[in-house]
Amino acid sequence: MSSSKIVTQRKGDRVDVQVIGFVGEQTDLFQIDLRDVKHLELNLAHMNYINSVGVGGWVKWTGRFTPDMRFTLVECPHLVINQINMVVGFIPKWTEILSFYLPYACTDCNAEKSLLMKLGTDYEFASAAAPSKINLPEKVECPNCKAEMEMDVVPSKYLFFLNRSA
Repeated sequence: MSSSKIVTQRKGDRVDVQVIGFVGEQTDLFQIDLRDVKHLELNLAHMNYINSVGVGGWVKWTGRFTPDMRFTLVECPHLVINQINMVVGFIPKWTEILSFYLPYACTDCNAEKSLLMKLGTDYEFASAAAPSKINLPEKVECPNCKAEMEMDVVPSKYLFFLNRSA
């Protein structure tokens, strides 16, 4: 399996990174120079796999982040949400998840579709004053056969990360 492609754009004290492909032992992501970085944003829309070595490297890498650096994640795929839910320390407590994909499946034709959920519009994290909120669509139509699709995850498990607190 090939490693990922890392596309980095530095704008002053902000670094935007796009992760494309597989995250494992050969990933350059963990080598990015973060000196003087005040905001790191990872776009994970095209990340398609992470192995156990990649998870270990990720935890070690993000474990070095300090709260004075803003760390945001956008377009988190299913595999990243699963790691956030399962692996203690996968992301620092202050990480902002600005958007994630919610997977759906069609039981009629086996098509799959992921909806992009956005913070502030589609969901809110739990706080000391209020529980988490998610605005799920009433109906998701299959792009192939037009049947109604079903969420392809157990909501209480997949959306567990919304209950994390900073």
